Amino acid sequence: MLCGRLERAMACSESLAKTSADRAYLRAEILWRLGAERVGDALDELNSFAAAYGSSSRNPTPTPMPRKILELGSRLTKLKELLERGEADVEDGALAEAERAFTAALKLRDQRRCGTDVSNCGSKNKNPYPNRCRGDLLRMRAIARLDRLGYGRDDDAAAAAEDDDDDFDPEGDLEECVAIDPGDHAAWRVLADVSRERGDCEEAFLRLRRAQAAAPNSAKIAQEVFAAARAARDQIRGGKGTYEGRRVPSGVDARVDSFYKILGVTASATAKQIRRGYRKAAAVWHPDKWQSGGGAALATAEKEFRRVSAAYEVLGNPSQRRAYDSDPARFEAKVAS
Repeated sequence: MLCGRLERAMACSESLAKTSADRAYLRAEILWRLGAERVGDALDELNSFAAAYGSSSRNPTPTPMPRKILELGSRLTKLKELLERGEADVEDGALAEAERAFTAALKLRDQRRCGTDVSNCGSKNKNPYPNRCRGDLLRMRAIARLDRLGYGRDDDAAAAAEDDDDDFDPEGDLEECVAIDPGDHAAWRVLADVSRERGDCEEAFLRLRRAQAAAPNSAKIAQEVFAAARAARDQIRGGKGTYEGRRVPSGVDARVDSFYKILGVTASATAKQIRRGYRKAAAVWHPDKWQSGGGAALATAEKEFRRVSAAYEVLGNPSQRRAYDSDPARFEAKVAS
């Protein structure tokens, strides 16, 4: 686990007794390090052990719950709370509050900065192993700040950053994120946006190529790589070298018929965020709320509610969502018609 071989560590944990505290503790430690979306699974592992531990104790004075289980459970509960708060703030557009929540999560124990050398476990690096949960937090915090202050490095953005309680460099966050997980295509795409905004088309192209290597089946990333390559070529030839395609603030697709935009979520949204986006959009456009308006207002609400339902039907299904990401126009045409 400390060397970053998390999947192998999980397989090794199977050899421990299923009722042992060591097994529950080790598996929970591995699970949350696999990524921010696995923090809930880590808590479930501890809760399952606690439930079995309480039911199996017939001693009038049972042995207290192991301290390490209690401490880890408390820390993961706090981590989950901060994650959910930050994600909710992003969805509500409260990006400064989201930054603070993600920063607080990064300050928790075992969320220390990752060293660059993961081959020498036990070295002088403060934290040589790749913690993917930290990578997720770094990416989410960086995107929140970039969406709030802009992707350029102008004086106004720098002045605004100086007013923040927790000052950090979003690009540095993203670079550490891809050092932890070189396959994080979302982080590579945002890094490309940063390069593009400062006018370095060649660097943007190289970063998008890394994103493409991480997600070779993404038609959207392939299109971005092609556009970046043309811009880099033009820049080398002495042209301006600009091109469109930067992420819309908060990552919402700019196209009117985009299913992600209809639900008000990012293209990298989790299943939970998609469900939440659907509920919020459905609550706004449910025809029952527009009965009093009648006429055109009701007709508009019915149309929008159908769009919301169609978007969720696709994005709420993992296989359908993958198909949509590969060819969004095919799905959007059905809704438009």
